[in-house]
Amino acid sequence: MTDNAAERDQLGRCSHVCLALLLGTSRNPLRDPIAALRGARNPHVPACTLRFLRSVRLALEPRRGFLEVPVCRMHATSALVESAQRDVHPRLEASLRRHFDSEWRQPVHAPSARAFQLLHTILQEDARPLVLDSGCGTGDSTLQLAALFPQHRVIGIDQSAARLQRHAPQGIARIDNAILLRAELASFWRLFVAAGWHAQRHFLLYPNPWPKPAQLARRWHGHPVFPMLMKTADHFELRSNWQVYAAEFALALGHAGFAGVAAEVYECVAPLTPFERKYRDSGHVLWRVATQQA
Repeated sequence: MTDNAAERDQLGRCSHVCLALLLGTSRNPLRDPIAALRGARNPHVPACTLRFLRSVRLALEPRRGFLEVPVCRMHATSALVESAQRDVHPRLEASLRRHFDSEWRQPVHAPSARAFQLLHTILQEDARPLVLDSGCGTGDSTLQLAALFPQHRVIGIDQSAARLQRHAPQGIARIDNAILLRAELASFWRLFVAAGWHAQRHFLLYPNPWPKPAQLARRWHGHPVFPMLMKTADHFELRSNWQVYAAEFALALGHAGFAGVAAEVYECVAPLTPFERKYRDSGHVLWRVATQQA
């Protein structure tokens, strides 16, 4: 087959996929065409085309025990979370029991301990209630939360120097009622609790989903630090663009004693983070898990 003929053949297959999708002419019109396109690995099929088709197939596949939601049209370029895991991880509950029954004794990250001492000095004479923004990235979400809670001291924490470069190039910065701090989160939470501090609210906005099933222990609800995380605040709010992560976090909150918590579709009007804006504009379904009054 000549190059032109091969290209026409692959374009024809792509057209068949798109037409079947639009007309809804089969129960799962994408399965066979995508398998053919992906299996052939023909160089005439752009990688972006395969990624798009895989994303649509992933969104259309039924998820056992999960809420069916409409597939939104894509307006930006952020890919959906892809994972072989389709439901709450089968080992999550055992992991939670193990972590709540034993104390995690890993040494604290030394640079984070030094950063925490700087924060401790700042907050010694500050009696305002606290709000935590863990994994704040660039700090934009922290500044927005500070505007939403003007009577609170809002602390944004992130380990990435690159992301904090604009607002906190020295690793710590005070901006009105907000503080941005560079620190490793698991260490910060342990130091925060050990200092006797307690926040009114704790936001975890779009944490890394670690979507591979073998990565459960890297998700915050599967991490040994989770029991300590639960001691940092009265109320918690997590947002994610992966339904599985949100469902798992809701289950973990229930294990920690929060009643009536569930993952819900979140209609985002005013994005708090650049990721939230990108996911919304890409047509992703956004999920929110919040304890009562959060």
